[in-house]
Amino acid sequence: MNTLQIKAVAYKSKYYYQGLDYLARNHPDNSHLLSCYEGTSFRDLARHVTFDKTGKVLKLNGYLARPRRFVLIAADERIAGVMVTISLPEFYKEIDYEDYAVIDTQTISGYERFLDHLSFGGRAEIVTFDANQVKSVKSRFPIRGIHHWTVFASQGKTSTRSVNAVLMDRGDLKIARELAQQVPEESSPFRLLMFQLRGLPYRNYAFSYNGRPAVFVGICPYSRGVYQVNYFIRLSGSTAFSLAALESISRLVKTERCRLIWRLRKKEVLKNKVLIARSSFGKLTDEQHLHLK
Repeated sequence: MNTLQIKAVAYKSKYYYQGLDYLARNHPDNSHLLSCYEGTSFRDLARHVTFDKTGKVLKLNGYLARPRRFVLIAADERIAGVMVTISLPEFYKEIDYEDYAVIDTQTISGYERFLDHLSFGGRAEIVTFDANQVKSVKSRFPIRGIHHWTVFASQGKTSTRSVNAVLMDRGDLKIARELAQQVPEESSPFRLLMFQLRGLPYRNYAFSYNGRPAVFVGICPYSRGVYQVNYFIRLSGSTAFSLAALESISRLVKTERCRLIWRLRKKEVLKNKVLIARSSFGKLTDEQHLHLK
């Protein structure tokens, strides 16, 4: 008899908050898992896709309740894992997946229990956080590709050099549109500046070097107590200046009693490896996004 029981969890129910407590105790550094569980990640995605399709900037807070949440309950009634799934058929042509799942548990047997609960009708993506999880997913589903992400976080020891951050405004829309050509589509400074101008909690900063705009940084809330770097673009200036700009944003977020993370695709890690090595940012987690056939 399997003593691990799966229970569906309603948004903001008793078990929803128990799931949050489980994540805080067992996975305090797994910001992506928390963001998905809270629904923040999917709300952010919905805002991006809706803007691209309609040109409208909407809050879309209804997406916070959209994910299906599950907790794994052990024989002693402790929470032993969480799973979040969501289906986004309205975005089928705009994103790489229609169904999405992210799981983490205390044991691999618990992880496999959740996997046995999954079924997909079409394209899907499962996010994993270690080699054992990857192995378990591959044993059950055919994989057509894997995207690798690494999450870095400021560790608190920042550069002492001070540089001034200027909050971008409507007059910066032209350059923001030009900058969008230099970053992955999901990180468009133009889109994020439009969000900021319409009152959403996105912030876009410019740093000048020798009187000319040199570094641009965008941030937004990612999960409870966490901000993420949406984009970091260096047009000119030294590595030391870029480092000072990044650390300035980290200090700014810290004054709000929040942590700053930077999620990067594999190729972006290589592009920024010198800056990261010299910064206060250390690696938190690796993510492997498995795309199913």
